[in-house]
Amino acid sequence: MPTLAAQMTPTSRQRLLEESSYDAARQLYLHEMEALAKVGKDKEIGMQSNWLQSLMYDWMRILERTLGEASLETGRNSPWGKDPDIEPFLRLLAPDKMALITIVELLRLCGGGGVSDGMKAARAILHIGKAIENEYHAQVLKQGYPNKQFEKEMERLAEGGASIENGGARSPEESLGILWRRELAKREKEGDQSWRPTWTQSIRAKVGSILVSALMDVAKVERTAKHPKTGELV
Repeated sequence: MPTLAAQMTPTSRQRLLEESSYDAARQLYLHEMEALAKVGKDKEIGMQSNWLQSLMYDWMRILERTLGEASLETGRNSPWGKDPDIEPFLRLLAPDKMALITIVELLRLCGGGGVSDGMKAARAILHIGKAIENEYHAQVLKQGYPNKQFEKEMERLAEGGASIENGGARSPEESLGILWRRELAKREKEGDQSWRPTWTQSIRAKVGSILVSALMDVAKVERTAKHPKTGELV
């Protein structure tokens, strides 16, 4: 069974972004966990992919609950309230979607460079923050397009930016950025004065840091070992 990280190729990630379908990734997780339940989980196989997938799924469920509980609090009572400028950005998406994005994107980063090679913390943090921003933009934009028009517009923009230098098409992020700037210009022209989040590298880093730290707090692995004196498993 291929792991989720292995499936996060540039093509599949573009589809996820175009359809704003991290929900599809969630369904993939559920499907794989059902398959694992049928054959059982053998934790003695260590870091083999099936066990790791199951472990990641468990972490995601705990992270969903942690973020959900945090979202119920506001101001100084909230774990996010220490920085009032950041709290609104952590409320742009539902807790379960933020948990899923954190897991999926970290898996993709590990899968891209190889777990043995590791990854730089700063890169991971900024990447998660940017993924949250992109998903929020995609959600907002999709609400303004009927049926599959959003996906078609994304594809049109990607193909319109084709050149030898960029490998034949705009990246999903570039296409999404163009659509978002158009949407902002349209709203300003219409006199829309509602609050719109302004993302900066600092904001992305803080959002990513909070989510990655939350994951690290719940990412625990059950291990057994023999007690050096009694020989019992502990």
